[in-house]
Amino acid sequence: MSEAAPILPAISVDIPLAKFKKIRNWDPRKEPMPKREPPGLKEKLFDSYFTEFTAFYLHVANLMEMDHRATVAQGVVYDTEDEGTLKVLFDRIVYLEGEWRESVKTKDRLHAQGFSREISETVKAYDSRRRASSRKAYKLLQTKVALRSPGYRILLKKRRLEASLFYAFHRIQKFNADFNEDVVADFARWMRNVSRQKPVFWLRGHDRCGKTVITYYFAQRCKDNAALAASYRFTDNINFEEFQTDFIASVVGEMSSYLGDSFSESLARLTDKLDLANPVVEREFLSRPLKDQLNELVVPAFNALPEDEKRPLLVVLDGIERCGDPECWALASLFDFITEAMAKLPICFFITSSTSSPKAGKINRFFTETPIAAQVAGREIAYDPMKTPKRATFPSNLYTDDSDDSDPEWE
Repeated sequence: MSEAAPILPAISVDIPLAKFKKIRNWDPRKEPMPKREPPGLKEKLFDSYFTEFTAFYLHVANLMEMDHRATVAQGVVYDTEDEGTLKVLFDRIVYLEGEWRESVKTKDRLHAQGFSREISETVKAYDSRRRASSRKAYKLLQTKVALRSPGYRILLKKRRLEASLFYAFHRIQKFNADFNEDVVADFARWMRNVSRQKPVFWLRGHDRCGKTVITYYFAQRCKDNAALAASYRFTDNINFEEFQTDFIASVVGEMSSYLGDSFSESLARLTDKLDLANPVVEREFLSRPLKDQLNELVVPAFNALPEDEKRPLLVVLDGIERCGDPECWALASLFDFITEAMAKLPICFFITSSTSSPKAGKINRFFTETPIAAQVAGREIAYDPMKTPKRATFPSNLYTDDSDDSDPEWE
């Protein structure tokens, strides 16, 4: 196979690149664009055409354009609009270079200086657009890599969409914060100070006391502020096998949206490495304990992220007392997952449960008697059902003309 032809500079510059220390070994793909101080009195006296200043920015433009061409040659596809804008900007630099040379030739110092300054500003604009379009192009490439992965596609198909708090067909009553000011204050205080010391907020209360309404309110606020990694709402119609199979898939599906394309690409590579496209392997992997799925899939995918893309993870789990089977196997698996996740990831949990469930005792023991008890904050919602007067105690003169200021008797 013949070697590719070298990419030649698009602009010829009289002063050699070696003269400029700042850009001699500059890598346009990894390092910020070097800049030079605007010309001052010294340049006006000894370099009245701003030759060095102009040559510096023309070299920078050349290096960026060659890097861009090399990136395109590697198969990175840029947005059509971005590609067009980059071409317009670079053509403008080439045009300004020609005008600057013409001004130097005619000894027109004033115009030469003006074109020199305009060259530097256009090169900066080219760099800004090039970096933005490169990020967009690489994200698109990462997404395509992920979606081409058969294992990743299978993982996404295993998601239980209705488990998300934001599933389109959920109808959740609007929350009035005025009625639960103390709960709002406790949650806000926890969110403000959340750390590895108290990574769990446990909200509990009687059935139908409004836990899901409060949970949705908090989750929506976090989602609006790009602070919610994932949510999972337990329902009565899910059994242990279904839960084991879809829980991790559902959680990482939402995490992919939160953490971005790099996380999706990491997951894709791991699912292919685990051979999840193989039905036998897939069935065996998704039947493993949740903490094993976490350690083999989620933790390495997160650790593979660049440091600047790693973000704290907030996961909301609503109604864990409805988790799986009467024997509580699913609940035990979930508790192992929570404990392992807190040990391996920068993660915190907002968890709700019912105090009137048969599983309330087991849940209470986990949050108050196990080693993670010291890491749990939260509160119990007081439940005081509205009482209704019975006929025998209802005031008989309520609909008569007789006046009686006494209060009715309430059961």
